Amino acid sequence: RPHLVEFIATVAEHFDIAIFSTGEQDYVDALLDVMDPSGQVFPKSRRYYRQHCTKVVCHTAPDEVATLPLAKDLRLFGLPLSEVILADDTTHSGALQPRNLLLIPTWTGDPTDTGLLKLME
Repeated sequence: RPHLVEFIATVAEHFDIAIFSTGEQDYVDALLDVMDPSGQVFPKSRRYYRQHCTKVVCHTAPDEVATLPLAKDLRLFGLPLSEVILADDTTHSGALQPRNLLLIPTWTGDPTDTGLLKLME
C-alpha cells in the first residue's frame, strides 16, 4: 500500500505496535519478515493471527443465529482498553470493542492511494 512504510515509521515513534491479522500465521509472518527483517518494529511476540481472533455469534431473531466474520478481541493484549487502538478497514474486526476502532480506508490497489497519509494528518 502506498505510504505504508512512512505510516508505520510515524506510528512507531509514538506508539507500541502489535499486528493483529485475520490472516494465517505463515502468510502474515512472511509479509512482516520482508517488511521488517530485523523484527524491531514487528517482533514475533507482538504478532497475533487468525487463531487469536474470535468468532462472534449473534441472535438476529428469537430462533435465528448468525455468525459474523472474525473479530479481534483487544483484551488479548492485557492492557486497559483506554490504551489500545485497533486500526482496521472492517467494522466487524472491532465488533467486540467498537470504541477502540479507528476505521481506515480499504486499499483497492490504487497506486495513488493517500489513505494512510490522511491518517497521519
